[in-house]
Amino acid sequence: MEKCPLYGPPGLKIYEKDNLAFFEIDGIHEDVYAMNLCLLSKLFLDHKELYYDAKIFYFYVLCEKSEEETYNIVGYFSKVNFFMLRKRTSKRRLFFWSDDKRSPEGYNLSCILVLPQFQKKGYGTLLIEFSYLLSKVEEKTGSPEKPLSDLGLLSYRSYWLYAIIEEVLSEFKHDGTIESLKGYSEKEVNINFNLKQLVKRTRICRDDLMNTMETFGIAKQLDGGGVKLVLSLTSIEKYFKNKKEKLHIDPTCLKWTPPSKYNSTL
Repeated sequence: MEKCPLYGPPGLKIYEKDNLAFFEIDGIHEDVYAMNLCLLSKLFLDHKELYYDAKIFYFYVLCEKSEEETYNIVGYFSKVNFFMLRKRTSKRRLFFWSDDKRSPEGYNLSCILVLPQFQKKGYGTLLIEFSYLLSKVEEKTGSPEKPLSDLGLLSYRSYWLYAIIEEVLSEFKHDGTIESLKGYSEKEVNINFNLKQLVKRTRICRDDLMNTMETFGIAKQLDGGGVKLVLSLTSIEKYFKNKKEKLHIDPTCLKWTPPSKYNSTL
């Protein structure tokens, strides 16, 4: 510790609010740190395999800021650097890659981990929310690499439902309380929503949106091609409670420019 000058992860700090910060780490320039981070993750993610180097990934590391002005890692998610991926011609399995047959360019997250001592604090959902904030800035629709673990699917569905309700409620005038919405309907709030518009605004892919709406029973397909969303006041009340009591990303605190092919060279 006396010889190491780092006060936190290497790379660029792209977000900070209160005692939480995100660092973006390029596997090309910080290959030793990236490899060690993946090896650390392997201790807790048995279904992942290590076959390749970490140069084709970006890593977004979430840290808690200590009183000593150091940043201690809480968890992270990785994301494929598509510019580097196109340069690779090897047929070997990629580092932390899945068996999913879809194009990897639809993924906005490859691997996610919250260290055990920081679990059950809402950090997993915070990492997911941050990944979609980056997708919104990039103006690209994203989805996590499949298949998801049971716990991962629960976390994603929780975020997807939250994001859907947030977009629906943005169509109504309210003051952030359930009472201000009761006037629209005594038992439920109905709204016709264009699915393409919902995908564009949330940057959640169509399949993930439909799966979530069907799972929670809040969507009905219309003959004209639209989707009727039916939200009970109970589900809206849970949304307000979630927004008030749980951790969420503040988009105004993000200082980030999407990577380009020009900074993806070895």
